[in-house]
Amino acid sequence: MNETCISRLSPRAALQALTANTLQLPYTAPLVARFAQLEQRLADLMPMDIPALVDSLFPDSNPDTASIRQVALLIAPNVQTPNQLLDELRTDITQPELPGTQGTSVRIMSLHKSKGLTARLVIIAGCVTGIIPSINPQASLAEQNRQREEQPRLFFVGLTRSTETLVLSSAVRMPYAAALRMGVPVAARSGPNAILQASPFLAELGPNAPQPISGNNWRTQVGF
Repeated sequence: MNETCISRLSPRAALQALTANTLQLPYTAPLVARFAQLEQRLADLMPMDIPALVDSLFPDSNPDTASIRQVALLIAPNVQTPNQLLDELRTDITQPELPGTQGTSVRIMSLHKSKGLTARLVIIAGCVTGIIPSINPQASLAEQNRQREEQPRLFFVGLTRSTETLVLSSAVRMPYAAALRMGVPVAARSGPNAILQASPFLAELGPNAPQPISGNNWRTQVGF
């Protein structure tokens, strides 16, 4: 592409240029050069087998892609084409396999991720104002209202994941600097610690909810 300004062309001339595949746009030389590099890069990658493709895309010397390379190397023996490699990578990265309900494995996930899953013991950590619920003060008013509507639903999802034991874990204090960094509201300050407020969701559990106990007492009850 040359850099003749299309605005100088009449509509008829522009149509003729398009028909002749000679449309010229200004300031596009760098973009065209990048596109040509991309085409050449793709042409170089196409004949590679899967192991060579993984080495080329995610070199062992690049720490930024080390985790992706590790996943790709595990996938490589089970795929035949670049498209299959891409599909498997996308699935493994966005939908990592979770341990089953058997055995002693521990699953750590967000409330969003827990939907549809169950476990004998479920612990919802961080039941503190500013964490559960967590409202982004920098968001628009409409987005903040959406978050306020969504957060109780997410909390309910977490409450219903347990088949035997449910633990709602709150905290009375945390390092003051950490509270500021996380944007957690501080009820008071005691030396280097911030005094926190329990999540308002805990007060909405109703009169039949068990009375709260300290973490030490709970550990004594369960034997650790």
